[in-house]
Amino acid sequence: MVSLTKDKTGFTLIELMAVMVILGVISSVVVKQFPNFAENAIIMQFDRIERELNVREMVTFIDHRVNGDYVDDDTLFADIDYHLGDAQWVGSKPARAGGQVRIRGITRMLTRTESTNKKPAEWKM
Repeated sequence: MVSLTKDKTGFTLIELMAVMVILGVISSVVVKQFPNFAENAIIMQFDRIERELNVREMVTFIDHRVNGDYVDDDTLFADIDYHLGDAQWVGSKPARAGGQVRIRGITRMLTRTESTNKKPAEWKM
């Protein structure tokens, strides 16, 4: 004999459909935000490059000042390593006044102020 009880466990079709709708709404929001993640990562990488170049300028400047061999901005500029990892300079390396940096097809201009015997040069986006 078959027993009809009301205490069956499991999900109803309506509960499953509600979960699918909620997952659909969440995924549509995430998919719309995904291109912004990639763009924000590139912008943060440009900011990192600007900070890194300023640190390199300061370290080289301090090194020259401590050793007493600071001559002029040309000497300081020549001693700095301008390799940027996965970012590339447009051209082989920057000029003393700055240069363009390219990351994954996006190019930004960086300008450089000259150093003096009192302060290092500064890079700005």
